Amino acid sequence: MAYAVRLWPIDIDPSVTPRKKWSQLRCGGSLGSEAPWCYEPSYWKADVVTAKGARDEAVAYDFNYYWDLGRAEVITLDQGFREGCIPWQRAQFAHMDCALDAASGFRRFRIYAYEWESGF
Repeated sequence: MAYAVRLWPIDIDPSVTPRKKWSQLRCGGSLGSEAPWCYEPSYWKADVVTAKGARDEAVAYDFNYYWDLGRAEVITLDQGFREGCIPWQRAQFAHMDCALDAASGFRRFRIYAYEWESGF
């Protein structure tokens, strides 16, 4: 099994005009496909989401949890994961910083930890 963490905004402030033009997602499944931004930061740990998040009973796999957090909470979580990342993952920080900035208009996020069959 392979594991990943994905996050996207679930509450966007309509009064904010973002500095960055977010495009409509080409994928994202039924949950999050309408979001203007979605990302899978490789330095985030799925076990943190599964420990604190709620199990998604609608999914057949054993390892699907979600957690809804405000922007400030996601920033704190993100900073904690950055401390333990490996050098090549640091390139993802700028993209995350842009999405977590107040100028993005994103107020709340859904964080989703999931598994899939990796073929190994």
